[in-house]
Amino acid sequence: MLSLELALLAIPLIVELARWKHYYFHPRHALFLLPAVVILTALALLSVVRTLDPSRWLGVAVRRRAACNLALACLLVLATQLSTVRSYLTHPERSFAHSKKTYDLRGVTQAVRDAVATYGPGDKYLLITQRNIMANVTLAQYLRWYGLEDRVVLRGTREPPEMLQRVLDLCATGCLGQRGGLVDRALESTAPFGLPPDFKRLLGLLQPIGRWPGIVRDIGIVAYSPLPAPTPGEGYVVHQRRGVQLVEVAGEARRGSTLPGR
Repeated sequence: MLSLELALLAIPLIVELARWKHYYFHPRHALFLLPAVVILTALALLSVVRTLDPSRWLGVAVRRRAACNLALACLLVLATQLSTVRSYLTHPERSFAHSKKTYDLRGVTQAVRDAVATYGPGDKYLLITQRNIMANVTLAQYLRWYGLEDRVVLRGTREPPEMLQRVLDLCATGCLGQRGGLVDRALESTAPFGLPPDFKRLLGLLQPIGRWPGIVRDIGIVAYSPLPAPTPGEGYVVHQRRGVQLVEVAGEARRGSTLPGR
């Protein structure tokens, strides 16, 4: 019993170690303690039920009394946990959000879909996402599900703030209506995934999302870390979604002269 109690006390210790290391705590970090927690909970619950059982003074047989205590303990577990289980089965994403970051990538994809709805043949949306974030795999899948591979070219950047500044500088002299390859090279964008080939093959990412040639109609930056809010006249707008931002060059800032080399 003492060893079980000590194991239970290890949970707050693990939490404090995670905070000390500036690391998040996830239930899986203490999953090896789950059997001890279950055993201790069962022992404590049965002890309470047996203590409060009035049949001890009524001469009820020990085996029958034990069976009734066990049934009552199970009913108490069901009564207190059934709503939690029902909530998890109905809306598992809410429970997922307690231990993981969630990103509204569907909302980002829908915003891009609306932007490309009026595009003509050969027009492309250059979507630059923060590189080396596993959520980009989901973003790529959403772009496929919405059938946007022929309208969107997905690229990457290690530093969204620096990329935003490069986009603003480039669009000050013109980025709308330019050839995509030239804009891509001028911005020094990278591949959106920092994954080895085996992982890309497993996730179906060997083929890029979107290709050049094409004419850039819009440029958007997907950032998972907050970017500074724009001041009036700064030239971009921020579409805030849960856990993620879509930053787009705004209005006349996208219009200008032709890029050198076009």
